Amino acid sequence: MTTTSPFSDFATTMVDVPMELIWSIRWFLFRIMFGAGLTKLKGGKIWKDLSAMCYFYETQPIPNTFSRCFHWAPSWWHNFETAASLVLEMVVPWCLLIPFRQTLMMSGILLAAFQMMLIISANLSYLNWLTILPILFCFDDDFFVVTFNLSPMPSTKRGDEFSNLFNASCHILLGVSIAILSVPHVRNFFASSSSYKMIGSFDSFHIMNAFGAFGSVSEERIELIVTSSLDGKLWKEYEFIVKPGNTQRSPGLLSPYHYRLDWQMWIAAQYPTIYASSPWMY
Repeated sequence: MTTTSPFSDFATTMVDVPMELIWSIRWFLFRIMFGAGLTKLKGGKIWKDLSAMCYFYETQPIPNTFSRCFHWAPSWWHNFETAASLVLEMVVPWCLLIPFRQTLMMSGILLAAFQMMLIISANLSYLNWLTILPILFCFDDDFFVVTFNLSPMPSTKRGDEFSNLFNASCHILLGVSIAILSVPHVRNFFASSSSYKMIGSFDSFHIMNAFGAFGSVSEERIELIVTSSLDGKLWKEYEFIVKPGNTQRSPGLLSPYHYRLDWQMWIAAQYPTIYASSPWMY
């Protein structure tokens, strides 16, 4: 994989991307996917009994246009979806650590397809789009050249012996730093359900963070209705832009745009204890 050097006198000068950087990004992708799978397994029995997807499309934060179609699929399909999600998040990420081109590309294709399926079936804002970015590092230059019929650009290295040695030292320092900072993160993988950190950081600079979402899926949807009245008798309901409310309005496709207030309204409804002390709602 190559990139344009920002410090070169010529914009067309290409340098090799450090392998330490490439593997750091693949390790980052591993932590995203594997952490999401662990969060599900440690979050509750609804993922273990393969029933989570029976409720997800109805109780997700902001359903989209196609969520209804996915929701009415048969139960056996939802069970398959749940099992497939766990395999894609718990098994496939290990392939990211295998330095074989075919293995990396196959895992990249599977993970990218998984993210696209989530984009089609749910309005999860920019989460899935951002996850696709590190997935690109599962593919090499030859893949993009062949797939998009691009003209290959030769990789060239410039600089004297001192600059090359300095660059190599920085790359090694990066790799060693990532390895050291990853130790508490790996320990978190094997922590018990009570001490497992779903979202958080393990260092003061927030370089190595824990990721996870939807450890539990609600079996019923609770919708907050906000109303106001001038006389205490006639109440007016407030309609939000994308939050489910008016049953005559069909949900739309919003991703990657993020309606933060509508999303927070869902969290306040599903997890009222978290926001019990927040004056904005309770």
